[in-house]
Amino acid sequence: MRIGIDLRTLSDGKTTGVEVYTTSLLNEIFKIDKANEYVLFSNSFKNTTDFALRFDYSNVTVKHYNFPNRLLNASLRFLSYPKIDKLVGGLDMFFAPRYLFSALSPKCKLIITTHDLSFVHRPDFSTWQRRLWHKIISDRSVAKKASYILADSQSTKNDIVKYFQTPEEKVKVVRLGLDHHLFNLNSDDGEERKFRDKRKLHRPFILYLGTIEPRKNILGILEAYEKIRKTTDDDLELVLVGRLGWLYEKVLKKISESVFKNDIKIVNNLKEPEKPHLYRMARLMIFPSFYEGFGLPPLEAMACGTPVIAAMNSSFPEVLGESCVYVNPHNSNQIVQALTVLLSDDEMYGQYSKKGAEQAKKFSWEKTAQETVDIFNQIRNTNINFLNNNHGAK
Repeated sequence: MRIGIDLRTLSDGKTTGVEVYTTSLLNEIFKIDKANEYVLFSNSFKNTTDFALRFDYSNVTVKHYNFPNRLLNASLRFLSYPKIDKLVGGLDMFFAPRYLFSALSPKCKLIITTHDLSFVHRPDFSTWQRRLWHKIISDRSVAKKASYILADSQSTKNDIVKYFQTPEEKVKVVRLGLDHHLFNLNSDDGEERKFRDKRKLHRPFILYLGTIEPRKNILGILEAYEKIRKTTDDDLELVLVGRLGWLYEKVLKKISESVFKNDIKIVNNLKEPEKPHLYRMARLMIFPSFYEGFGLPPLEAMACGTPVIAAMNSSFPEVLGESCVYVNPHNSNQIVQALTVLLSDDEMYGQYSKKGAEQAKKFSWEKTAQETVDIFNQIRNTNINFLNNNHGAK
């Protein structure tokens, strides 16, 4: 079977959750599946990344094009041209780790991954540009045309079924994985000392890792941090790690007005291999997001033995299980209480450290890849009665 995979989401060179998912999943798929042939579709007018080197496997071919992105998107959206499967030499199915504008021949089956429906579930946390993008790309229409939809969690599946009226049997839950060679309990004192010096992290700290945007509840973290610093003798720093997203100005303003502003650090440009050092060095991780389709950072922290405080909502309970302290993200006093208990009770701290590491073992990219390949093969061997014969982006 000849399977096409959309690599366009990697063209920007970012390392957000979607890029980590795409790279990690594909490498594991190519390691375990030698029966199918894979054709990787890449397009970027400026980016010259050589994906053939990144995905160097005998049954993998990269087809790279240099169309201007806006021109290609407009043509795919309004003209349903070119048919991507024909452009790359013919495909049986096309897999999009994140759906972008696509046009396919009627016989080519479409499989997409939907990571979350935050733009539908909580539109107040999306920019007008993002809401417009999703309206133009027509996620609901794409969901109807796809042969199968892969959802990161049962929570995301429930949202897809609810908001898009998608048949339950069409949505398959394939949870994300972890790289246990990277995220584990095996600390390297020498490397971590170098990292600590490089980032000037010489005091104990509470960690948040993710985009600085309203949905992540950074303002709630700052409020809780100020309260715990005012009511305890803990000399903890707060380290916020991630790129500046939408409405980050409110976060920077609140930090600048804080009496503890010198103890609050924002770290960006963090490389993936550096993340385990950060997790292991942190006293604990706090992640009271208002909504997540999965939530990789808390699970990564758990794998490194760092206790986690997370919100009791969306996908967190099914991913993190009973191995973290849950809070109401709208209640900063509850977040303060969770921080106080974990930081003052060594026995409880140790229990959550161990429970978290055990919970993280349930997730691996090998497992994610095998479940994904099984779905590819199932589609090949099954007549799917909800296929739509028009795979244009209209």
